[in-house]
Amino acid sequence: MQKIIYSLLLSINITGLAHSQELGISVGGKQELILTGSSCDLLLKQQSALCSWKKKVVLNFTPKAADKSCQTVKKGKYKLVVLDCLPEFAKEYQNKPLVHSGPNCWGTAMSFHKLSTKPRFMWPQEMQYWMDSPVCRKLAVGEPRLPGDVINVYGAEKIPENDRVEKDPGTNFWRALYPKRYTSPPPPEVTGSEYTGFQRLLHSVTYVSDELAFGKDSPAFDDRFYFHPMAEVYGRPRSDKECMENQSLTPYIRENQKEPKDFRGTKCSYFSLAYRCESFPDYFGKKNLTGDNLDKWKNIQSLQGLQEKLFPILTSSNKVLEQCEITLLVAMADLTMKNATEEMKTPNLDKNREELLVMEYFSAAGIRKTLELAKLVKPSVQ
Repeated sequence: MQKIIYSLLLSINITGLAHSQELGISVGGKQELILTGSSCDLLLKQQSALCSWKKKVVLNFTPKAADKSCQTVKKGKYKLVVLDCLPEFAKEYQNKPLVHSGPNCWGTAMSFHKLSTKPRFMWPQEMQYWMDSPVCRKLAVGEPRLPGDVINVYGAEKIPENDRVEKDPGTNFWRALYPKRYTSPPPPEVTGSEYTGFQRLLHSVTYVSDELAFGKDSPAFDDRFYFHPMAEVYGRPRSDKECMENQSLTPYIRENQKEPKDFRGTKCSYFSLAYRCESFPDYFGKKNLTGDNLDKWKNIQSLQGLQEKLFPILTSSNKVLEQCEITLLVAMADLTMKNATEEMKTPNLDKNREELLVMEYFSAAGIRKTLELAKLVKPSVQ
């Protein structure tokens, strides 16, 4: 399934300079974000939105007085430089070259809510689980979007015939936790094409403003973390404006033995929904975990720490792991995933325990996937 996502998203051209009719975006030598546009008012609004986003990521952040240094470039074109109001990760890694594949769009978006301390690879089933959990909520119809919200793009699901047998950490998780909910993709002879007759989550970005977003387009190393116009978010150029953040829509997910439908050519064949997520440490902190659940949370934090230590291998070819380290990490990840999978099959599992198991399972799966994408270990045979 991931190959399909790659082929969809790698078609987007990523450069150091993104353009839209209104907003130009580039990165300066000190990792400052340089915005150009048709008015100072437009640019100052982006700066304010960036400050609000950073305030959500760093609660004790106090923005400096609004920067009025909007400069005239030429008649009808203005420039503004933003640095202080950029979240630290976005500032440090925007447009930075990567040497290995790894984090994808979902892992990038959710890292700002501290699902992981640095972006990692994330599975669509993992993303969907948290979108449907109390950690995140779909915005109500008419509810204003705020900087830091997650924009999810949905579209018709397409799976080539040779990929119809899906077995990866995401599908294995879905089968373990929801054995009766999972629906295998119908064969092409039923739907008449490689389209399954269902919709799926295709892409996610962090919303900054109606003009500005931040994200990564795919796990591929040549897709960088970058700011880009909202108008260039995947699926948007093809969609009617009424389909963008249309909170009245619900994706027709392949589950519970639903009958397939043909979504090709429909008005909202691509559409997006806005979600608001809280910080994962804050969410679990309010639960006052004790006993085994507290131990589980501490193990999750340890796994997150290991994931963070692996992050430099994505950006530097000089980061080397000893073979014994790799062997230990893979053995630990595999055992953690196996134990979490078995416990997730428990009937009538306590919801707090379930959420902790899901987070533990995917934190471990993320470690193995990071090593696989860095070509330090061979992909596991599911």
